[in-house]
Amino acid sequence: MTDMPRYWTSVHHLGTGAFGEIHLVHSDRPDAQQTKILHSEFVVKILKFPLSELVNVVREVEMHRICRDHQNVLFAGVTYCQPFKEGYRVQMCLEYAALGDLSLFANKKKEERHIGYVLKEVIYGLSYIHEKDIVHGDLSVRNVLVTHKGVIKLSDFGMADNFKNTTRPRKGLIKGTPGFIAPEVMDMKSYDNKADMWSLGIFALFLLTGGNPFKLGLIFNLQSYRNLLSQHFYPDLNRLLLSYNFKSFMSDLKHYDPDERCDAFEILSEPILHECCTSREFMELYSQMRMSNGRTFPYAEQSEVLVVPVTRE
Repeated sequence: MTDMPRYWTSVHHLGTGAFGEIHLVHSDRPDAQQTKILHSEFVVKILKFPLSELVNVVREVEMHRICRDHQNVLFAGVTYCQPFKEGYRVQMCLEYAALGDLSLFANKKKEERHIGYVLKEVIYGLSYIHEKDIVHGDLSVRNVLVTHKGVIKLSDFGMADNFKNTTRPRKGLIKGTPGFIAPEVMDMKSYDNKADMWSLGIFALFLLTGGNPFKLGLIFNLQSYRNLLSQHFYPDLNRLLLSYNFKSFMSDLKHYDPDERCDAFEILSEPILHECCTSREFMELYSQMRMSNGRTFPYAEQSEVLVVPVTRE
């Protein structure tokens, strides 16, 4: 990485995408009294984009800032913005969720009580951001992360927005993951927190089955998803080996009419969320999954900021 503060060191390149790059960074800087070194570990998300995208990136940064003070939402720290000849370069400092997203978890064998733990933690996060009138807008297995302590975190607020904006007439491109996008969003209608609840239902089925329940053929895109929605299709829950309580949970989320869906606060009363495993049991299972798949790195070096003496060497 270039143009980083001199006390930042990139120790691992975590990924590259259309947006830019993600690095695991160590920071070692002196405190105000110049007597100690403060050591911390975090992720830097580097975005490069043209001027036309500035408003969207600013919104993402703002959504992260508003929603960051909850244990089930990825914490966002300082953000640096730098102009360059082709537009802007933004470096967002984010909490490091060392165990990655839930793709592996979705594809491995587990019990409903393990899924219930993940769902409960996600719903806590959704309840918090909805209370702040924020829609996440892109809930999926790739946007829910796990820390090395087994805490579940909502991440990627690139499509998040305030209710005052989402409840206005809309136009433009539809973005998101087919299947997870609520029908009202696909129809370019106004939407609110209930759109996230549709996504939550599909998220739950994905964790249960290991795949997108709307993907019925080789070709699956926004158009094929739109065709299924036009038929009011929904995965047949009776064909899945679900407990009564899991079916009850799903029945609150599968409605095409958003007014008929439960909100995050209401669905917390569902029994499946109170019969779930503990965080320790989840971590035992998830660690076994990772080890069996050869995933033992990277782990967080430390869970909190360290303070160590300054030497004169």
